[in-house]
Amino acid sequence: MDIMKMGKNPNYLGSWDLEEVPGKELTLTIEKIVDEEVVTNGKSENCTVAHFTDKAYKPMILNVTNKKRLCKLYKTKETDKLKGKTITIKIEKVKAFGDVHDA
Repeated sequence: MDIMKMGKNPNYLGSWDLEEVPGKELTLTIEKIVDEEVVTNGKSENCTVAHFTDKAYKPMILNVTNKKRLCKLYKTKETDKLKGKTITIKIEKVKAFGDVHDA
């Protein structure tokens, strides 16, 4: 098993899912954005999650940066107004926790 994939929640879309995708990016349509309980490694937390109309793809946990980009892109903070909007998901390198990581 790839050590870099360990500890990741397999039920949610992450950078590791894009490794095999041509161009390493996906364009998906938002079905809904909701807060839901997410359990990772036995730890439960409430997270904001985007679900997509294409059920071939897992939902994606949205971090603060993702939320800010959605608000800026579509000029709204209202989740109801984001339904049906398309987003392109890709891997970016970011500095965090004293190192560079895929995000």
